[in-house]
Amino acid sequence: MPTLEIDGLGRIHYEVSGQGPAVFFLHSALTDSRQWVKQIAALSDRFCCVCYDLIGSGKSSDSAKLFDPADSLFALMDYLKASRGHLVGSSVGGSIALHAAIRRPDRIASLFLAGTGMFGYEPDIESEEEPPVYREYENALSAGNIEGVVAGAEVIWFQGLNGSVADMPEGARRHFAAMNRERLENHTWQGPTYMDIDDARAVSLVTVPTMVVIGEDDTAYCQSLADFLQTNLSLEALHRIPRTAHFPNLTHPEMFNRLLGGWLQRVSS
Repeated sequence: MPTLEIDGLGRIHYEVSGQGPAVFFLHSALTDSRQWVKQIAALSDRFCCVCYDLIGSGKSSDSAKLFDPADSLFALMDYLKASRGHLVGSSVGGSIALHAAIRRPDRIASLFLAGTGMFGYEPDIESEEEPPVYREYENALSAGNIEGVVAGAEVIWFQGLNGSVADMPEGARRHFAAMNRERLENHTWQGPTYMDIDDARAVSLVTVPTMVVIGEDDTAYCQSLADFLQTNLSLEALHRIPRTAHFPNLTHPEMFNRLLGGWLQRVSS
């Protein structure tokens, strides 16, 4: 993968595949750019697909600096001479995509957000007693137990608390676990330190075409945010995918690719 050195921040690794309208893929905090392998394979015959490792992930460097996570995206866009681009974001990658669209709507052609987060969104969620897996996950983090962290993340985000092992394709499960394990082995566990950003108050500033996809077994936070975005943002569509949790592009790649491919074809025509 080629490398871009960003002054004062560090290096990011990226990969460009195909030709056509530029599409930038932003992965989750638990994975790296390999999260998008099946999407790149399905779309690079029609689009210029750019995936990169976020600071603190994959082959990109860590950074102790307090920074705005959209800075590296815009730096990469500038370096590749992409004046505008479509953004596809998963989890924190979706948070960064939303933030980029608020900061520079002139540079963002559309948003496709899967299991997205949003900086500054803090819902008041009524819940029953916390499931034991959350305590086990926190204990594993405190103890530096990599395999315990990987196992807990699989249940919480890949399978979903209401999901089933039968709904987790084995190859996708191993792929997710490998990315998460390598992140823990090669980077600081607390991740990068982002600036204090409150996009919940500015979401109305998002004016680009936006689609949100969420698994029906995703976390209560993500379900709440999907509803919030549907109410406060002029979404083109909100798709709920059954029998999947936080990573529909990994567990249901064919369905995800149909939605994403159709979306990009429409908004780029």
